[in-house]
Amino acid sequence: MYLYELVNWLTTVVDSLVIKESYKDEAYKGALTYIADCLMNFLGGRDIPMLNENAISNILIDVDFLEDELKRIGRGHLASVFTELRLTASIPLNNTVQEYLVSGNRQSSYAAVKAKRLQALLDKLGKYGSQLRDAASREQGEKRRKEADAVGRIFPGDNR
Repeated sequence: MYLYELVNWLTTVVDSLVIKESYKDEAYKGALTYIADCLMNFLGGRDIPMLNENAISNILIDVDFLEDELKRIGRGHLASVFTELRLTASIPLNNTVQEYLVSGNRQSSYAAVKAKRLQALLDKLGKYGSQLRDAASREQGEKRRKEADAVGRIFPGDNR
């Protein structure tokens, strides 16, 4: 409900302004960039110590909602602010960390992904898995921890 009301408030405020459409686009882009940064910080920042795949999926549901609303108001082109978030989240959800580790793939398919943020996300997933009691979840947590280490070994400064 909160996100729905946020979008309604934003469209009411921005669309009521008597300014050029390009300025309205910039206002929307600024607000959406802020939202994307907050969500990205949730995935890769230090405030949340661990999370699971369901948390990532829920964030992507919110992003889907925002993108649908952008299309509804005729500003679908602004959805590009969520590219890094979507790509970063897709790597663990689709189990494509090994694909990301290949330099050519990283530079073409995952150019928007920052290795440091992906490493932090994988580390959080690993911490969550290590807290569970069943062996399969602990193995998955250990796998994520190893993937985080592998991503951390990417050439220093490369896409950080």
